[in-house]
Amino acid sequence: MSEPLRKRNLELTINLVKKTGASLLVLLVIDDYFCHYGEVDPLASPQSREDFVTYVLEEGLKEAQKRQAALKRQLSQADLSYRIYLKQGSLLKVLLETARLERVDLIVLEGTTLSRRAYRKLLREAPTSLLFL
Repeated sequence: MSEPLRKRNLELTINLVKKTGASLLVLLVIDDYFCHYGEVDPLASPQSREDFVTYVLEEGLKEAQKRQAALKRQLSQADLSYRIYLKQGSLLKVLLETARLERVDLIVLEGTTLSRRAYRKLLREAPTSLLFL
């Protein structure tokens, strides 16, 4: 997603939170589903697969931490209540689980890499309303 679009989406979300007096929970997910090298090359040695998965997860964590730091800077200037969670796992599973545990009132999704099947599951199982940006 382009940075201008990401910035616009954050501004829309901040305005929505301010207008409703809600608290914002930002969920950054390091999706570990797509990083399993063994699915790509079954002939790779177990150590090569493990090294690759570790590398991909570490890179994902670095990117997520950069995004987290940027969000903290932006949100601290917005004068609103917020929490940022950084989690690892299946995007859909983590999203649904966190929404249930935290009893969120609205899920706002910025462009994701969910499959059509995952979107249908999200629409069926989401414990609250969804807003796609």
